[in-house]
Order: sequence, then structure tokens, then C-alpha cells
Amino acid sequence: DLEAHSHRTFAGFVCLVQLSIRRPKSSAAVGGQQQSTLATPDIATGYDFLIDALSLRHAIPTHLGPVLASPHVLKVMHGADSDVPWLQRDFGCYIVNLFDTGRASRALKFPSAGLAFLLRKYAGIEAEKVHQLSDWRRRPLLEDMREYAVSDTRYLLDIYDQLRLELNEHSSPEVSIASVLDRSKQVCLIRYDKVPFRPSGYLTIMDGGRRRHNTNKNNKVTSELSPQQESALKALYDWRDRTARHEDESTQYVCSNAALVRIASNRPVTVAALQRLVNPLPPLVMRRSQEILDAIKAS
Repeated sequence: DLEAHSHRTFAGFVCLVQLSIRRPKSSAAVGGQQQSTLATPDIATGYDFLIDALSLRHAIPTHLGPVLASPHVLKVMHGADSDVPWLQRDFGCYIVNLFDTGRASRALKFPSAGLAFLLRKYAGIEAEKVHQLSDWRRRPLLEDMREYAVSDTRYLLDIYDQLRLELNEHSSPEVSIASVLDRSKQVCLIRYDKVPFRPSGYLTIMDGGRRRHNTNKNNKVTSELSPQQESALKALYDWRDRTARHEDESTQYVCSNAALVRIASNRPVTVAALQRLVNPLPPLVMRRSQEILDAIKAS
């Protein structure tokens, strides 16, 4: 599993990798010979790891990448639709041989495909949600954050065992281990693509503040903005997108939608006028105020 940060960044980045493995119980010596005491593996034979993806970012592709890409090592993940492209984006790592427990839940038509349901059903525990929105850049991690992170993977292999048993009880080929592996393979084929720029995206924020827009019979957006104000808004929208990508900041941190509309509506020509429109003025708007004025002038 992965924990990522997306609040103050344009595309987001992985902060933590959670990894749980299961090893057979240690062998015992009998008559001078090593005799395996293998029993059905369970959580008692598991090992949980938290990998700092910030300080070890350079090492993950070399040391973890080959394991993730190995067809001989099964990877069990839950709802890996985001994890797969994030691993590609940040580390150049690809997943091969995946069993997605979320896909298995859907195949079995469980009431919920969420991990919380599987934890309750098979492990008898209630999933904590308190740290879903925590800042995973924090170092050192708080102890309860560590426990939360570990719990995301600690039970996955045992859940996998139970799901296999339930899938084996079905006679339909649509509800089988093979079908879940096929669906999981499709998850592995998800490719990371950079967030595309949408030139018409400014239309979605034209109702900022007290302004309203609607779609007329020709499917064109109409608004209370004048053509000059709308042109300024488009230029500011383009500027914000370029700046967010360059600074690796979220677009809303660069300048909120409401602030964009206010600036476009007033078309300031001086820095002082710009400062009076938005209080407090976002740091990047202040630092790049001349760029904003130039964009408005050229619009």
C-alpha cells in the first residue's frame, strides 16, 4: 500500500510504502537434520515494513522495483488503481502478478468492496479512518500513524487466503481466482499520464463569487462576465496552471477560483490595485504579480 501527499503539490507524491510479507515458520532440527515445521501460514509468521519513500526515494527503484515486476512473486493489494500509476510516476516501478482484493470483493458481490469491510469480515477488526487525510510527509511519524499505516497491509495476505477459499467454492468461471487475476492484470496495465491541461477549464469557474453561468441551447456557456473580463479569466487560468506545474503547487494554493474571478472582473493594471482586490494576497500571486498584470493586459 502507499500513502501519498497531494495538498501542496500539483501532481502529488508518495511519502510511505507499506509492505507486509509472510515467511514460513522457522525450521527445527530433528536428528541433526533441518526439518521444516511448515504450517498454514498466518499473521504470526508475517513481517511488516514501513519504507520512507522520501529519504529512500533513490533506492526504491533498485531494491523494490525488481520484486514488484517479478512474475514469480504474487503481490496482494487492495484497490490498486491509484497505487499502480503512482509507483510508475515516482519510482518507475511496475506491478506484475497482482491479486487485487477489491476486484475479488466485486467478483464475489460483497455488500462493499472496501478494505474496511474485508477487515471486519475476515480479521474481526474495525478499520481506523482518523489518518486518511493526515500529512504523511511528517517525520518522525507519530506512533498512531505508524500503526494505522501497518494495519493497511498486515492482514491482506490472510484476507487473500480467505478470498481464494470463497472463490474456489463457486462453479462459475466469472467468479474464480482466474477471473480475479485477469481483472487484476487490467489494473497492472493502468499507465500514469501527466494531468492534462484543459484550455476550456476556466469555464467551470465562471460562476465564482456572485456570478452565474448557464448553458444555452447551442451548448455555449453564458455568464455575467463581459468579453474582456472572460478573456482575462482565461489568461489567468492559463497562468495559474503553468505556475502550479512549475512550482509543484496545487492550483488552489497558487490562487483560488474566487480570487481568479475577482481579479479578472476588475482587470487591475497596477500591483497596488491587485493587492487591494485579494486580501491576503497568495504568496505566488504576490511574487509573480507583474506576470499577472502582463497576462491581463495581453488578454
